[in-house]
Amino acid sequence: MAAFADLSNLPSASQPPSKRPKLSPPPPPVPRTALELLLAQPASPPSPTAIPAPLLACCLPPVNPLSGDVRLSEIVGTAGSGKTNLSLSLCLSSLLSSPSPVLYLTCGVEAGGSAAAGDVTPAIQRFERIVRGHCGEHDAPPASSLLARFHHMSLSDTDSFEAVLLSPPDDPGSIHRLLPTPLPGLMVVDSLAGLYRSSYSDDAAPSQIPPSFFFRLSASLRTLPFHTVLINQVKREATPCFGLPWSCCVNARVALRRHLVGGDSTGGSKFKRYYKIEFGGEGEGEYRIEEGGVVDAGE
Repeated sequence: MAAFADLSNLPSASQPPSKRPKLSPPPPPVPRTALELLLAQPASPPSPTAIPAPLLACCLPPVNPLSGDVRLSEIVGTAGSGKTNLSLSLCLSSLLSSPSPVLYLTCGVEAGGSAAAGDVTPAIQRFERIVRGHCGEHDAPPASSLLARFHHMSLSDTDSFEAVLLSPPDDPGSIHRLLPTPLPGLMVVDSLAGLYRSSYSDDAAPSQIPPSFFFRLSASLRTLPFHTVLINQVKREATPCFGLPWSCCVNARVALRRHLVGGDSTGGSKFKRYYKIEFGGEGEGEYRIEEGGVVDAGE
């Protein structure tokens, strides 16, 4: 027979308080200096990027878990204004603030590079340079862990673009079936103009795309549970891409521009770059492109 502990000596609740054993009070806390308390705090979160705050608030607002509201933001600008650098910097900011991955769609000819359609190397290389530039200056996670959560997809023509983004969610080729796991925190589309603008020579005359296409695309993107940033190039500053129908489909638009201010020490050109949130937020100012991505010029 198994032996049981002798519980006869335990105090009974029926005993008067005077006969119950007294419990010793807990020991007083050990005094600690302010430095000890500081060192005992949990590790701080990864250093955020230095993207201007109005741009972060415009393109990466918190997703409401109850309503599921997501935002479609557009970044427009002339060649060399920093559209791709800003979009990749937003990807890095999203990775640093959330465990979710990001998804970067390159459409048509690689934006900002000379690679042929379908060559995914430039976007990945540019993002790797930004990540390593940021990690070299800040207390950030290892670059390899950030790069592993950067997912890239190349859509070289309009047929592949529409098959992925306009197909019903239950279609095997739909974006809903191709998303990484866990779900992304941000998707970038670079760019619609690279596929659907017949020429950059005349921004005032959009290619012959029915407005219903933009409404279908907008509706499809809003079924995804994360924000989408779309990049479009224009030839002239302050000129919308695709006209009024497309403007009605996005929640916010950020316009980028650059001004030549002289030469640098290497004999090249020196520019100043500016942003302005045209709608969907408030803010304008100057920014710089550094090794770690886009930063506020005032930092």
